[in-house]
Amino acid sequence: MQSTVSEELCSYTNYVLANVYYSYPSNRRGILRAVLSSEEAKCLLKEHSAHYTGQQFPTMSLDPRVEVAILLIFEEEANEECRAGLYLFHDDIMQVEEEIHSCHAKSSLVT
Repeated sequence: MQSTVSEELCSYTNYVLANVYYSYPSNRRGILRAVLSSEEAKCLLKEHSAHYTGQQFPTMSLDPRVEVAILLIFEEEANEECRAGLYLFHDDIMQVEEEIHSCHAKSSLVT
């Protein structure tokens, strides 16, 4: 039986935070780009169009020429606004990157 990305990653840590992965044509499994608080993850989803892809990393459905950003919400941080699983952003990686910095700055001001 194939495990989900959430199961594989949760086994490595006691902390549960959302992860952003960048997936490139040369590496469709994704490269970890950022670890976000739940507030930062909500901010990112609010500011950028994304669609829920489920529990499996969406490697097969991706255009082989396109770089994409993917957000992973773990079961422990899911709520009525965000389901646990993976969200594929429709925006360019650089736009998502800028928003990661912006969301981090906003959450740093609150804490």
